[in-house]
Amino acid sequence: MQINRLKYRCFILLLLTFHLQQIAIGQVLIFDTDIVPPQTPGSLDIYLVIGQSNMSGRAPIRKEDSAVVDRAFLFNGRRFTFNELILKLPDFMDHTAVAISQGTLAQDGTHFDAQSAILMGERYAHDMKRILNSIEKTGDNKK
Repeated sequence: MQINRLKYRCFILLLLTFHLQQIAIGQVLIFDTDIVPPQTPGSLDIYLVIGQSNMSGRAPIRKEDSAVVDRAFLFNGRRFTFNELILKLPDFMDHTAVAISQGTLAQDGTHFDAQSAILMGERYAHDMKRILNSIEKTGDNKK
């Protein structure tokens, strides 16, 4: 089961290379910010819950689905600080890679064109293969 967590974490990092315009934590209180508060890398966990923004406001939010989550942030169009943090992940987190979107085209400012999506898939597959081969060689699947 640990290997599945690893695959999921790597998939999340791939998602981060896409030009995300909105990150939301369910229907909870979100802080709009351009920076991550100063922290040491070891104390920062990143969880993404991504949904369609066009679903917002279509139905009332039930009380049991509403909660305040401390330190939940919405990163708007100025994501540079967040992207710099993501690029550092492989330096301090085992079995992690970041598939870079450099050289790709976003057809509408957010979504990759077909050729770029294929390129990102190839980059992601290359990194995943390298990570999984490393785990098989060392027998280390605890992270």
